[in-house]
Amino acid sequence: MGDAPWRDLVLNVAGGQVVREANRRHRVDGPGADWSWRVGAEGEHLVADALIGLVRPSRLDRLRHRTPGWWVLHSVPTGDGGSDIDHLLGGPGGVVTINTKHHRGRRVLIEGDAVIVDRRRTEYVARARTEAEDAARLLRRALARNGRTSVAEHLVVRPMVAVVGARVLDSGRPGGVIVTNSASLEMCLRALPSRLTRDEVASVFEVARRSTTWQGHQPEPRESWGVPTMFRSPDFALLDPDGSLSYEQCRPGEALEDAVRRHLKGDPRTTARFPLGSDADHTGPLEVWHREPFTADMADNELADRVLGALSPQVAAGWAGPVAISMRAGSSGGHAPPLTADVCAVLDQARASASRNRV
Repeated sequence: MGDAPWRDLVLNVAGGQVVREANRRHRVDGPGADWSWRVGAEGEHLVADALIGLVRPSRLDRLRHRTPGWWVLHSVPTGDGGSDIDHLLGGPGGVVTINTKHHRGRRVLIEGDAVIVDRRRTEYVARARTEAEDAARLLRRALARNGRTSVAEHLVVRPMVAVVGARVLDSGRPGGVIVTNSASLEMCLRALPSRLTRDEVASVFEVARRSTTWQGHQPEPRESWGVPTMFRSPDFALLDPDGSLSYEQCRPGEALEDAVRRHLKGDPRTTARFPLGSDADHTGPLEVWHREPFTADMADNELADRVLGALSPQVAAGWAGPVAISMRAGSSGGHAPPLTADVCAVLDQARASASRNRV
């Protein structure tokens, strides 16, 4: 029997599910109905930015040719009701769920199990505990089915609440839940006592990245396209007119142009090539792909205008329809190197800036 198909959640971007709901609200209920959702998405983008240091290889990692100690997944969908885990992390300090709360300019007080926002008591702590318990149950089940029973037996998922844009006052910490501001996230996570070995971290990642771990049927173990490392970098980014950004991968042996064609749903054409910043030799030239021919029903792509404008002043505005960004393909088989971590970081920052401007 073949493996059940699963989507690699490494490709998810922070706030993706919230942005989709914001777009739906705007479409159904009109301008303004999406405002609070876009504020939430901006908070998730900012937390993702705060976590970049955890997954960036250190100098020692590079010297030893090893992956970083931590991995991070964003917008992990749970069940079929549209709910998700904002951020899921694994590393030496164990597995952590992060629930993001964006309260710019507000006063946040922690009193035991109560998180109080401008004198209003919230259920943030209770919800964070439930989210971590549910994540632990699903991960343990998936680990056991993958033959990692020993890891499953002692796996603990720690809940965190990340408060963005507010001053956090502490008069008593909730038991078992870390509540902190986004600026202190990396420090808090690195300070956690060691719980998992590198091998155990990798084992948890291999089941956490599978969509089916979180949504019912769990497939038998399979190799991830023959890539031996913990992370497989995306081959290109897709900017959609609805305001979403996703990272995509070519299929095994597939040329970049063919992969882009699948996602653009039309013949791809590249009309812009440019270096990223001043370090062009490090990042390589980037290519921008759009659908050809242009048709009148193709919606304006404001996100592409903003992101590409942030990447390079050489790229003109006025994009329409879905737009893809990749490293420049070589002449050998139409293959291109994957997007580097530096390029993805710039794309995420540009996307977050575009989201803030829309709020």
